[in-house]
Amino acid sequence: MINRFGQEHGGEERKQREIAKELGISRSYVSRIEKRAQMKLYHEFDKYKIHTQNKATHVVAWNRSL
Repeated sequence: MINRFGQEHGGEERKQREIAKELGISRSYVSRIEKRAQMKLYHEFDKYKIHTQNKATHVVAWNRSL
């Protein structure tokens, strides 16, 4: 993900085929790895979002009880 979306190499995005060549794997395998990484990030974001929403709900409930 870092290589693909420009977090290294001077902020320049790189193509899947460039990353595949560097790592000695197929472009389709890079694509599968990328998709899995994106799903992991999505699920972590979703868990964080649910956690912060639950926290906010508890604060609102606590404030109403005062």
